[in-house]
Amino acid sequence: MNLYPRLDQNGLGDYYFSFGIKKEFAKKCFEKEITEEGYNNFQDLGRKMFTKVFGNDEHNPLFDYDYPYRFFGNSKGNNTCLIRNLTVPGNACGLDVNINDDMEKALDRVNEYENFIKYHSHNIDSTSQCYAFLSLLTTWEETIDCVLNAPKK
Repeated sequence: MNLYPRLDQNGLGDYYFSFGIKKEFAKKCFEKEITEEGYNNFQDLGRKMFTKVFGNDEHNPLFDYDYPYRFFGNSKGNNTCLIRNLTVPGNACGLDVNINDDMEKALDRVNEYENFIKYHSHNIDSTSQCYAFLSLLTTWEETIDCVLNAPKK
């Protein structure tokens, strides 16, 4: 598993939910560009999952956005497979990485004793939102792990 729960965070708005991505996996994700088709497929999977978890109400303002997954861009301006942000229905409910500069450099600076990239939650107020984040994360991790470890032709 390339994801792990973080138990060091317990504050307002996190509902005991935070996670990290192993540095080695994060580097591989950052080095691999995501295709436009792959990007769109992730967004579709996320929206379908939201309907299952939160119901289908087209007038619900929680569904005013179309992009549950956001990915880091590389120096060429292309999206990579590494998640920058996840968003689920709620009041600005999200998971973000707190790295604001060049991700490639930041990956090299991760402390060897903290061999992971930390993601921080904000405005998680329910178990449904936690479940939605967990679903987004596991779908992403399983899919990208298969892509990165696909047999070479």
